[in-house]
Amino acid sequence: MFFSLCCVQCICELESLFLIVLSDDEGHEDWITPIGNTIKINVDAVIFSNQNKYRYGWVAQNSSGQLIMTWTISWMGVVDLVIAEAIEVKEVLRWLKEIGRHDVVVESDSLLTI
Repeated sequence: MFFSLCCVQCICELESLFLIVLSDDEGHEDWITPIGNTIKINVDAVIFSNQNKYRYGWVAQNSSGQLIMTWTISWMGVVDLVIAEAIEVKEVLRWLKEIGRHDVVVESDSLLTI
């Protein structure tokens, strides 16, 4: 079975996590507007094995689709893509805790990470 998009919806101080898998039969993905005052964060990671580095980043948007924040960082070394995605999700959750946001949807294309 093919899962093209996964998201974790974080509610109640990031303690309640609900897995939602979104995909159509052909694997197409659409950006779905978050409800109300919710922030949606799309995360992704990439491995550059030939350059001995990996990069991950994310984009946060409000329910109008307006950009709130973007972030990307590169690291030297080669790790498994699932590890890079997991590190990225952890960083997003840390940022959300710092700014005190709880009404958030985090989307990733990595089902194993979610």
